[in-house]
Amino acid sequence: MSLKLKQRGDTIVEVLIATAVVSLVLTGAMAISNSSLKRIRGAQERSEAQAYAQSTVELLDGYTGQITRNCLYIDGGVIKAANEGDTNYCIFTRYTQLVTYNQAEDSYKVTVTWDGITGNQETLTLDYRTEK
Repeated sequence: MSLKLKQRGDTIVEVLIATAVVSLVLTGAMAISNSSLKRIRGAQERSEAQAYAQSTVELLDGYTGQITRNCLYIDGGVIKAANEGDTNYCIFTRYTQLVTYNQAEDSYKVTVTWDGITGNQETLTLDYRTEK
């Protein structure tokens, strides 16, 4: 008497192929997600740098002196420049700021630099011309 069993299930080759396909799909999704997160973080850094530069430009409104320092602050209604490395007034310590004055054009250039998420040096520059 012979008994025939109906075998059900997958072979080891089918399981390995399915595992490889799922791994490829997940790897692709992970790469896209990682790239997207880097771009988002880069945009956040640029936005923070722009806010920093804009706050400096707002401090420059109405100022008529020459500034070649890294950080500005207001003390008793007077704009002052902090010494390099002075973090008491520089709230954006991750960013380096340089404000330069062009006397011929009566304008300021605010340059903000920082180390980006990719490790490269990033730069943002705002030009501000005073009204006469």
